[in-house]
Amino acid sequence: MERLLNATGQVLAEQGFAPHRCEATRLCLANCPFDALAKRHREVVCPTNLALVDGLLDGAGIHGVKAHMEPSQGRCCIVLDRGMVDM
Repeated sequence: MERLLNATGQVLAEQGFAPHRCEATRLCLANCPFDALAKRHREVVCPTNLALVDGLLDGAGIHGVKAHMEPSQGRCCIVLDRGMVDM
């Protein structure tokens, strides 16, 4: 599982999201590659980013890592949690 979370972080880094471990089992995305657009259209860009990250996880067959929106100042609103279950 650790390897998959690291691989996910590497792919997101290549796309400009600047992921980092914000906790032992969580990746926070320090950057939104679409920040300029998100400032004007957050209601469209943030859910689109979530769908993009969900698609990455699904396409890579990564189970046990869940992306969700957790808005915070100064970073992308998407957070990935290892071991989080769907509700």
